Amino acid sequence: MRPSAADVALVVCDASDGVTAQDLRIAELAMRSNCATLLVLNKWDVHPETLDLDYERARVTEKAAPAGRAC
Repeated sequence: MRPSAADVALVVCDASDGVTAQDLRIAELAMRSNCATLLVLNKWDVHPETLDLDYERARVTEKAAPAGRAC
């Protein structure tokens, strides 16, 4: 028996690294499979002074927008 596809994918990213190209690639693979996809920042509270959430959100939006997806 073959497992069914997931309905939702959570791509957990290390906030201290920001959203990496590999994180975006994994999210893209999930989205191309018509899977609802969320990018989750883990450890965002460890170094809040160095994390720019607005920058990360804009980066993800820029990468997802050409595929017709909203963030």
